[in-house]
Amino acid sequence: MSNYFNIDPWLRPGQLIQLVEDGKMVKPDEDFYMTSAFSNKALQFIKERPKENPFFLYLAYTAPHYPLHALPEDIALFEGKYLVGWDSIRSRRFNKMKDLGIIPNEYSIPPSYKHGNLTPVWDSLPQEEKIIFDKRMATHAAMIYRMDKGIGNIVDLLSEQGELDNTLIMFMSDNGATSAAFYLADFFIADNTGEIGSAKSFDSQGPSWANSSNTPLTLFKKYTAEGGINTSFIAHWPNKIEAGRWDDTPMHLIDIMPTMVEIPGGKYPLEMNKIKIKPMEGVSLVPVFSGKEIKEERYLYFEHIGNKAVRKGPWKLVNNKEKKVNPNETWKLFNIDNDPGEMFDLAEKYPEKVIDFINQYEKWAERVAVHEPYEELILAKPF
Repeated sequence: MSNYFNIDPWLRPGQLIQLVEDGKMVKPDEDFYMTSAFSNKALQFIKERPKENPFFLYLAYTAPHYPLHALPEDIALFEGKYLVGWDSIRSRRFNKMKDLGIIPNEYSIPPSYKHGNLTPVWDSLPQEEKIIFDKRMATHAAMIYRMDKGIGNIVDLLSEQGELDNTLIMFMSDNGATSAAFYLADFFIADNTGEIGSAKSFDSQGPSWANSSNTPLTLFKKYTAEGGINTSFIAHWPNKIEAGRWDDTPMHLIDIMPTMVEIPGGKYPLEMNKIKIKPMEGVSLVPVFSGKEIKEERYLYFEHIGNKAVRKGPWKLVNNKEKKVNPNETWKLFNIDNDPGEMFDLAEKYPEKVIDFINQYEKWAERVAVHEPYEELILAKPF
């Protein structure tokens, strides 16, 4: 959440954010933009590495996390493209997903999340507000555009080095779009007086644009609904993976480590520096990469600031504690294969499955200590 142009902190008094290379603190220069800096440093690492050795590169972009900061020339590429409004964009994306075969034709788009003046009808807005909301989404798109440019340069370099076909590239996001509406916040330590997208601004998408970003899923980051936890995963490895193949097997972030251990023939350690290391929890994705099915259905667990979920095969049990979303804080059961928008609660129809999933969740929660006390940081009103 630091400034993309100068890494300044924005909220926590006394917070120190450091840019470090080889153990030494470095200062951003006048042309610094965080996404480009990460991409350029990755290119440097690849160029300077010993060519006889395999390499591992973890490129952890912050984009497109708020604050919405982007280069002016990138923002200009997208301004005006979102003036048709969030519902129209969402509908277009949903139909395109059907055309591409990403979602079956029989799926219905779930209703957009509505919450009073936070999610107004687009046509009810005056033109000057539409232009502001368009600028926010254009900036968000520009942030992704600059990240894509960096990834493209890395792919080009690997191709020039003759390494692309034998390099596994995995790309994913950590969560769905956020509903945070910082343009309604009445507190800031950071400077928020400049144009949207500039270094002197701190802005975010808000829930209406997040609805579009999460098409065709429901809710947002923070919640354990699909809009919060379901993200696309792309794997590119020409020597091992058939191009253009889709796989709908439910997989989890915990599967990355077993995959990275298996590919080079490594062995996961039991301890390091006399400290015991917790065992891996996931399964390797290597069979999925080669087109094989992982037939064994397993329980997958999710928890974030009190919001909970359990997944096994097509079934998912969800409990979002947010009062605005779920006043009774009850568990709901969905068949994600048939209902990815989580519109049809089947808890009453399959009570035995609900009981089983809750029991499994409580055992897991106890084992990994999710019941430890925590304090939620309120980032903006009312989200």
